[in-house]
Amino acid sequence: MSNSIEEEIKERIVLGTKAYYASIKFFKSRLVTKQSKLKLYRTVIRQIVTYASEILVLKEAIIQKLL
Repeated sequence: MSNSIEEEIKERIVLGTKAYYASIKFFKSRLVTKQSKLKLYRTVIRQIVTYASEILVLKEAIIQKLL
């Protein structure tokens, strides 16, 4: 795996982490249902992390890191 792919993956994970911490109050709120939290995770955070990853050749271990 080339170094540029590894750097891209690290950057995606960082962006996903930033998105999570930007929404931390939402995720920690007891007023929000677990279903709503999962929906936000799947539609926003996971999309940020996996954006354009379908064009990369990835090993199974890296796919698990992204999800």
